[in-house]
Amino acid sequence: MIDPVEEGINPNPLSWNEILWPVKDNPPIKTSADLVEYLQEEYPYVDVEDVLIEAFHYMMERWDRPASNVKLFGFIEKWVSVNNERAKRAKRFFPGANR
Repeated sequence: MIDPVEEGINPNPLSWNEILWPVKDNPPIKTSADLVEYLQEEYPYVDVEDVLIEAFHYMMERWDRPASNVKLFGFIEKWVSVNNERAKRAKRFFPGANR
């Protein structure tokens, strides 16, 4: 588990712009509007803000330590991609249903 106090980050961000991502050998990195815009364009079936907050909590609870910025981006993109595919399939099989 990554210790948010040790990393100097808020353990409970309420929106994407409050997320500070712990990065190996660097200060935490704030989520950029460019990243959110990119993810929204690439993965239109999910609420990117909700998915980013879920990814942040998963990482903080499950990872032993921060990763490099490259591994962190890969994790974020994979997390959003998987959730997008699930939402896309759900929309196909349950059209018109709320999330």
